[in-house]
Amino acid sequence: MPLLLAEVVAVLALAKEISRSMMGRLVPASAAMIILGYPGEISNSNSTKVLFGILSTLPFIYILYVLFVELGKSFDRQPEGVAATIGRLRLLLIATWGVYPISYLIPILVKNPSASQMASLFTDRQIGYTVADVLAKCVFGLTIFKIARLKSAAEGMADSH
Repeated sequence: MPLLLAEVVAVLALAKEISRSMMGRLVPASAAMIILGYPGEISNSNSTKVLFGILSTLPFIYILYVLFVELGKSFDRQPEGVAATIGRLRLLLIATWGVYPISYLIPILVKNPSASQMASLFTDRQIGYTVADVLAKCVFGLTIFKIARLKSAAEGMADSH
């Protein structure tokens, strides 16, 4: 995910100082989100899973703040169509990244699962993560591509395709 956030900032071609500031906040927050979620992911204790799930949510909320508030400030400097696409990209981020915590919670929500249920819950969680990956990475990447094309067209660059 940190790379996807870096791509959003890069494709918008914001002023160098703004880009550096956003990257300096988004990449560490993304890394913190992943690092804080991992102990809960590998734990067998539901209380540990919940604790690290909450802790990993804090950087996610910060990422949303940066993307909604800080990125929103750049809308008036963007070519036609780009601001609306960025707006949809931010909503897409919430929708797709929201699948990860739902998948993370699957094994926690079942009280005292049997061994066979644990295997099924593990599979269900992995399916959830796969769906989230496809949505978050592929759709997000295509949207970033669309923004790049809109910006290129607005800057008078010929479309080679």
